[in-house]
Amino acid sequence: MSVFMFLALGLDALAIPAQSLVAAALGAASVPLVIFLDDAHWADPSTIDFLDRLLIANPATLVVATAWPDLLDVQSDGGQRLDAGSFIGRWKDRLTIRRLASLSDVQLTQIAARALDLFPASPIATQLGQRAANNPLLLRLWAGLAPVARSAAAGRAPSRR
Repeated sequence: MSVFMFLALGLDALAIPAQSLVAAALGAASVPLVIFLDDAHWADPSTIDFLDRLLIANPATLVVATAWPDLLDVQSDGGQRLDAGSFIGRWKDRLTIRRLASLSDVQLTQIAARALDLFPASPIATQLGQRAANNPLLLRLWAGLAPVARSAAAGRAPSRR
């Protein structure tokens, strides 16, 4: 469990040698290991070094990562740099990349409507969905703003209780 906490915080910030984390992960893992890395394009060098060492030492490790493609500089030769793009290049023979489709305006409008407890056809839900730049997190953040909530109050859906 501590390995996942270290990855979430970024290894550089904790100044913990990657070797000791690899040893701890391998010592605790008697079964295949799954590591989740969100926003891999922001991974610090120590995290990439940790993942490299872990994959070398334990071939039964699965790394599931997310990244914004426009922020990820994939190096086809792998190189020795400790960034996510070089990491992908080094492990391309064991890698599957899935590109997720963008959300439609209708899906974004539905997210906005749920976040604000509105009917999906509500004008404010439609407007927020169209302005969200395909970013559902932005919709959630907007929904938490008092002015947005006040604007939505007139079009609020009946209680679901």
